[in-house]
Amino acid sequence: MRISPYTRMLNPMRIRKGRLSVGAQPFRHLAVFFWAPLLLFACAHPLEQGQGPHDAGPPGSVPVQFRYTDAGAREVALVASFNRWSPQPMSRTGENWSVTVFLSPGRYGYAFLVDGKVWRRDPGGLVFEDNGFGDRNSILTVE
Repeated sequence: MRISPYTRMLNPMRIRKGRLSVGAQPFRHLAVFFWAPLLLFACAHPLEQGQGPHDAGPPGSVPVQFRYTDAGAREVALVASFNRWSPQPMSRTGENWSVTVFLSPGRYGYAFLVDGKVWRRDPGGLVFEDNGFGDRNSILTVE
């Protein structure tokens, strides 16, 4: 069976003497064109670090640590107006849960989502506001 050079170049899988073989030689030179731009992009745009307590946030923002205590909880997440009410997982240390986020000055509503289904206000919060669903959210003002 005779295979044209054009077919061989476009199809790295080819049949040789009744056996199927994979040959990547025709595409070896293309690897430079694929990897070089990716490496240049990675060097020019390093990956962002997580927003831990020692990482810098956006200009003008301040680190704010949210804490919640619940010994029986399997998971706790922070839900807030600044994260579009999407659950943001919190880290556990014993019975304490915490997460640090960087916030710009403003007024934010927030709550804790316990075990994926129970919304809890901040027990240490001083200001609350009706959330429109028959409950109240904690309010944080960053100045």
